[in-house]
Amino acid sequence: GGGVLTNGSFTMIDGTINNNSAVTSGGGVAVNSGGATAKFEFLGGTITENNSKNGGGIWSSESVNSMIVVDGGKILKNTATSGAGIEFNSSLSNEVQREYKGINYDAVSLVVDSQISENIASLSGGGIRSDKSAGGVHYILGGTITNNKASSYGGGINVNNGSIIINADVEN
Repeated sequence: GGGVLTNGSFTMIDGTINNNSAVTSGGGVAVNSGGATAKFEFLGGTITENNSKNGGGIWSSESVNSMIVVDGGKILKNTATSGAGIEFNSSLSNEVQREYKGINYDAVSLVVDSQISENIASLSGGGIRSDKSAGGVHYILGGTITNNKASSYGGGINVNNGSIIINADVEN
C-alpha cells in the first residue's frame, strides 16, 4: 500500500488519502490479511490521485480473510493497470452473514452511497474490478460509478471472477 497497508483493522472517518504510489498493489490502500482477518472501513472522505499496477485507489488481497466497507466515500482520479478505483480479490470463504447500518449482506465487500469517478485503468476495470474472487460477492448499494475509463474491458466495472450485485447509477 502506497498510502496505507493494513494487515488488521483500519477505519478511516473522513480525511483524504492522496497522491500515493505502490509498485504492485494498493496505491491508496492495500488490505492484505496475511492469514488473519483484515478489514478496511472507509466512512466518508476521499481517496484520490493514487497509482499502482493493481488497485489504484483500494486493493484487497487474494486471501479469504480480507473485507472492505465503503460508506459515503469518494474514490476519484486514481490510475492503475487494472482496478483503478477499487480492485476486489477476496474469495467466497469469507462470506458470512453481516449487518451494517441495518443492511444485511453476505459478501466480502459492501459499497454504500459512494462516488467512484474519473479513475483510469490502462487495461481493465476503470472504476471497479473483481478478480481472483473465486465466487466472492460484492454489493454496491446507491451512489454513482461515472466517467471511469479502461482501454480494454469495463470502463465502469469489470467482473473477471466473482459477482457484483449493483443498485447504483453506472454511466461511463
